[in-house]
Amino acid sequence: TVLPSPLDAQNMGGSILGYGGIWVGEPVAQVMTVGVTNSAQGKGIGRAIMEALIDAAIARGCHKIELQVRTDNSRAQKLYRHLGFRIRTVIPHYYQPENKDAFVMDLECTPHRLERKA
Repeated sequence: TVLPSPLDAQNMGGSILGYGGIWVGEPVAQVMTVGVTNSAQGKGIGRAIMEALIDAAIARGCHKIELQVRTDNSRAQKLYRHLGFRIRTVIPHYYQPENKDAFVMDLECTPHRLERKA
């Protein structure tokens, strides 16, 4: 299941600044894609998209969320760590054709996250 989110596309002046998508299976969800344009980075858009994806997965009964991130993408890794994700393993040569490695990161989550936000 791919979940649309109110934060799928952050719009300003008609331009899409960010997007995100998640596959939800029980009990694990997989972040499939997240992106924010260079000009909009550092403004909280990526964080808002990730929080919406996390909340949607928890609301649908997921207990764990996984994602892959390039090992050389320190900015994204910092955001994911701030949200509670932890590096679990490395997948060599995951990203092609650049032949770049990926970290597999995951987040153990509970419904209490949604209760705290209410």
